[in-house]
Amino acid sequence: MRGAGFGIVVVLVGQFCVLPRLALAAPAARQEAEDGSLDPVSPSTMYSACQEIFLQKSTAGGAFGSWNSAQAGINPVDRVDFIPPLVIDAAHSSTLYFGDTAGHIFRTANRGAGWDDITGNLPNVPVNGVVVNAAKPAQIFVGTDIGVFYSSTSGNTWTSLVDGLPRAAVTGLVLDSVTKTLRATTYGRGAWDIKIATLR
Repeated sequence: MRGAGFGIVVVLVGQFCVLPRLALAAPAARQEAEDGSLDPVSPSTMYSACQEIFLQKSTAGGAFGSWNSAQAGINPVDRVDFIPPLVIDAAHSSTLYFGDTAGHIFRTANRGAGWDDITGNLPNVPVNGVVVNAAKPAQIFVGTDIGVFYSSTSGNTWTSLVDGLPRAAVTGLVLDSVTKTLRATTYGRGAWDIKIATLR
């Protein structure tokens, strides 16, 4: 299965889903896109991404029967054939980002009650990973099937982040906030690092 930073993979309602690793509750210098997100302010609130755009939310620590749909605003036609990236903004726990196979990226600012499409000028290729810069929450990076794109305007506009990175499928993104280094892992072309301090 594709996607970055797997938590615990489970089968929920006949679909593969990812639940968050409990380690996400503690802040860390190394921020990684997670496909299951745990609210750092309210750890009993957690989110799960599943195949076929099946976003779930629990406010009871993931207890059985506590999961409910949290995908209002996301086009149900945009099916995915892998577990899609779902990441929480560490600086604003009510904000999450979600990507899909159709090349769309969505943001919620109300803990999944409603999602807005912030795809803008991104190409129509699968989104495989999402990272938010905790030091600059308006700065978002997405890994796609043709490379990395970033926005410094909370997704209003997107720019291709080439700078030596090959045009290859990016399967994972990790941001080290101490060294301000973004690492992209690719399908068949290795791993690549870039310093992001000078990005505008």
